[in-house]
Amino acid sequence: MPSRALPSALVSLAFIGAAALLCSCRSLQADGGYRQPNPFFITDDLRLPLLDTALLDAPLDLAQNVKGSYGGKTYFLVAYAKADSGSIDMVGLDAMGTQVFDLAYAKSKGIRFFSPVGLPGSSPEYLVADFQLAYYPFAALRDALAPRGLELTESGEGSTRERRLSRAGREIVKIEYSPGLLRYENELRGYSYEIRVAE
Repeated sequence: MPSRALPSALVSLAFIGAAALLCSCRSLQADGGYRQPNPFFITDDLRLPLLDTALLDAPLDLAQNVKGSYGGKTYFLVAYAKADSGSIDMVGLDAMGTQVFDLAYAKSKGIRFFSPVGLPGSSPEYLVADFQLAYYPFAALRDALAPRGLELTESGEGSTRERRLSRAGREIVKIEYSPGLLRYENELRGYSYEIRVAE
């Protein structure tokens, strides 16, 4: 499958389906199925808890085409995410509209994850952590990570900028932002995302 954006009609249908799934999962599952999230390894020897959703200072409502690369393989998803100071909710679908995952995280409830097809090479905690690193406000992230010996820097401004996470001079994550596009690379774990805003 080419790396170009999926046909707009197919993407539109997929996002309608994702939004419907997101709403239905909220109403049908209510508060059920949550567990306490596990700390995740940001490096081989440093585990971190997921950050408090209260760090997000403005609501996000994102429709995206996602190209992920890991272990020499490439995966394509359409994704819909809603986040605010109380929770993060995400739904991912493949190109045919089949649900790949449904995820919800709230500091007060924990994490809930469902994947009928199995999501290769990932876990819900890492999905949430990547989302927080990419979309949470820089200053709040920097201040939350610094006591753990992690340095977060950001250069540029507005929609064109670059964010880097490192520890003791070793780069862990690099995130590049440009209009309509986000590139996320975890250099330590060897995976990356290319996320385009759906049109």
